[in-house]
Parts: sequence; C-alpha cells; structure tokens
Amino acid sequence: MDYTELFYPPRFAVGPGSIQAIADFIKEANLTCALIVTDAFLASSPVTAAVTEVLKKAGIPYYVFDRVIPNPDAATVDAAAALYAEKKCDHLIAVGGGSPIDVAKGASLVAANGGSIQHYIGLNRTVHQGAPVIAVNTTAGTGSEVTQAFVLTDREKHTKAVSIDHHCLVAFAVSDPYLMQDLPAEVTAATGMDALSHAVEAYCAVNHNPFTDGLALQSVSLVDRSFLTVLEEPRDLDGRTDMCWAAALAGYAFSNSGLGLIHSIGFQLENICPLPHGQAVGLFMPYVMDFHRQIIPERIADLGVACGFSDQSLAAKQVVGHFYGLVRAAKIPTLREVGFSAADIPALAAMAMTDPTLATNTVQPTVEEVEEIIESAYCDDLR
Repeated sequence: MDYTELFYPPRFAVGPGSIQAIADFIKEANLTCALIVTDAFLASSPVTAAVTEVLKKAGIPYYVFDRVIPNPDAATVDAAAALYAEKKCDHLIAVGGGSPIDVAKGASLVAANGGSIQHYIGLNRTVHQGAPVIAVNTTAGTGSEVTQAFVLTDREKHTKAVSIDHHCLVAFAVSDPYLMQDLPAEVTAATGMDALSHAVEAYCAVNHNPFTDGLALQSVSLVDRSFLTVLEEPRDLDGRTDMCWAAALAGYAFSNSGLGLIHSIGFQLENICPLPHGQAVGLFMPYVMDFHRQIIPERIADLGVACGFSDQSLAAKQVVGHFYGLVRAAKIPTLREVGFSAADIPALAAMAMTDPTLATNTVQPTVEEVEEIIESAYCDDLR
C-alpha cells in the first residue's frame, strides 16, 4: 500500500508563560516524580529555576541529572536512564536545546525497553513507547522537542548517529520565549540557522508531502520575518515567539519528510572541525540550495516566494542570495575560519556520501558534485 503516516507529539504549548502548563499536564497524566535532564550550566540558571518553581508550587517531586554535554554520547543517555530507575521516576523533563532533549528521549527508550541505548540506535528499533518526556525547549532551532529523531556521538570513532524512532516522541513539548530572551547572540544565530535549514530541507526532501510543505514554507516565512529582529533585539518577545513557532514547524516537517545534503555535509564537517551544529549546516545551506536550484528550481523558487520574492522566475536565485546574507548576518564562520583545509575536501565529500540523511535528499549527487559544493563554500564564491 502507498500511504503516508505522520508522527508528532500529542501536545505542544508555545508562547509566553507556556511553562506554567507543565504542572497541569503532569497532574492530568497522573505522573508523580520527575527526572530533570539538563546540563551543568542550565542546572544552576534562572531557566531551570523557572521550571522547578512550577514543580514546587504544584508539589511535584523531582531529581536532577545535569551531566548532559554538547553532542552527547550513549554513555550519557545510559547514565540518565540509570538515575531515572534508581530514583523511581515516572517521567522526564528535558530542559535545554537539542542535547538535553535528545538525551531525555534516548533515556525514555531505555527506561521502557531495557538494556542500553546502543541497542536502539537506528530506525525504529524499540518495541515499547518510551517513558513520558516533557521537553522544555530553551533554544529555537533544533526542533528536537517535536521530532521522532535523536542524535548521538561516538567519540572514539568521531561519528554521529541519527536515530529515528516514533517511540521517542515527547508527550508534551513546551516552547516559552521568556526562557530565550537572554540567549547569547551566537546561540540565537546558530539555532536560527538550524531551524531554517530544517525547513529548507524538509521542503526539498524526496518524501515531502502537503502536510510538510505547508509547515516548511510557514517556517521559512517566520524565520525571514523575525530572525534578524532577535539578533538585533534579543528580548523582542514577538520575534522570539515567531522563532519558537518556526523551529517547531520545521521540526514537524523534517521529522516526517526527511533531511538532505545540507545535513549530510554539515554533520560530517562536525566530525572534522568541532563547531556548533547550527553553524555547520548554516555554512553549507546557500551552496546546497544553489546546487538544487539547477535540479528543482520550482521548489527553491517557492522558498523565495515565502520570503516575499514575488517573481517566480527570479525567486530561486534571489532566495539563495538572500539566505547567504542571513548566514553572513548570523556571523557564521567560513570553512577557512573554522580551520578546514582545502586538502580535506575529498575526504569530507566521501564522508557526506555515507551520511544517512542523504537518503532523503531530492537527488542523489555524485561525489564529484559534493566536492564542488564544498569547494564553493571554501572559496566563498556566492559573495
């Protein structure tokens, strides 16, 4: 049978003050004890304090796992799952961006299915729905709060594994812009680029459908409207709310349609040069779009129309240049600036060809074409 099945969280709260809904959800679900999953910095920040205050007022006991690291590994997930079992918790509350949310999602699978998260890396490897997760998103970018994916790093092999499992979908996603008003500019920039790249790739992915198309185009429009605003005015609540919506809509979209070449190259660059994920994908986004402009010009043009370029015949070229400008405004470093060598172009291209996100790219490029894209980015020749 030829049909499409969609996966997304059953509940999602977005907007100023939405963290207050956490207590209502916990009580309605008859949950009793939470494990908060976060990193050491956030654990002592006003952001986590705002969440724990909600729990305290509602009389909900909790424990804290604050050992999440950037680009988390399987050991971190298993450690969180072990504490969850030791403290007899019955739900998890992730506080943070993609890393804490991914760890909580992974730990939820271990809690419900046993063993180690290593057993479940891949495509739909679990049998049981994970333990309930409340994802309190503190950045507007990864979309992890609404996706059926989590990413773990193998530090010995210097590789990343993207796992897809609908059993890791969170029970309740929360994006409260109040929690994002004090984000450092570089975090706002990188996560905004991540959100935009998700929307672009979801719209161009081979598995796109009417549901994901609408979400992706709306996400692009919201980023175009508010990304520069939050960079210049980080406490602009309307802009932050727009970016919350943009990240979530893009997450819904790519979780159901797939990603592509931007992430294939970006993920592998991170294995060569340690830089934030949003910077890695932002760096390559306009160059991959320019490549796709030759193959699916009408899809790229649609992205331009979503940004206000009304002439369909010109919109594809215009939006590539426009997004290049957003990358520059976000101060995303160039390949040269992150220490990447031209001699590494063939190796990076070969690695990108093996990345699982390439499977849903709109076309399967040759390794030579990927090398040309990377060389264009290295030479910065869209300027």
